[in-house]
Amino acid sequence: MVRTGNGYLHHSQRVIPTIVIQFHLIQIVTFVTVWRHVFALTCSINYLEMKTMDILVENIKCGGCMNSIKSALMKMDGVEQVEISKEEDKVSLMGEMVNRDQIILKLAALGYPEKGNNSLLSKAKSMVSCAVGRISE
Repeated sequence: MVRTGNGYLHHSQRVIPTIVIQFHLIQIVTFVTVWRHVFALTCSINYLEMKTMDILVENIKCGGCMNSIKSALMKMDGVEQVEISKEEDKVSLMGEMVNRDQIILKLAALGYPEKGNNSLLSKAKSMVSCAVGRISE
């Protein structure tokens, strides 16, 4: 390639204006830069939205209770994983944009209120949920 005084590059028999080459290089660099930032932003948003929470609850007695809790929470929007420890009376869940208050309300409706909020009604509800959980195992 030879640069001429009029701003053209000569390669064999082709004449290519240097402004066109520069324009295309700017487009490519801009495209790569924009997508690199979009990818980084997307990754950081997903990372920030993912939450893990542990909730200590009352009335977990058996596998039927654990099955009822897990199946009910997995149906909720954003919940991706649920683990339950009967020994610790703990429900651990992970998901995107999970609302702790909604989870606590759902657990209380099933008869598994947060630690310290137990009542006779909650115990009765948990027995029903437990029976349903045993049937669906």
